[in-house]
Amino acid sequence: MCVRVCVCHLFHNVPSADAEKIFTCCTTVSRKEIQTPITAFWLQKWNPPCVKAVIFETEGQHICSHWSEPWVQKKVVELHSTDRPSV
Repeated sequence: MCVRVCVCHLFHNVPSADAEKIFTCCTTVSRKEIQTPITAFWLQKWNPPCVKAVIFETEGQHICSHWSEPWVQKKVVELHSTDRPSV
């Protein structure tokens, strides 16, 4: 299993003077535990309009989860430990 850096497919439009800027990031998060198998994750830093989040990848889907949820922290540790090669 690998930890990849990707972008979440949630869009937030912010009007600007010249044109509309499109940010591809999580602008909201879920606290609900994911029941489907998680294949990868990455961290998103707070950078408005993007929020701090853990983005989990499941079969064909990206889910923005709240970083402070205990189940999220447990899953990150679990996925991170399976990504490391054994010595």
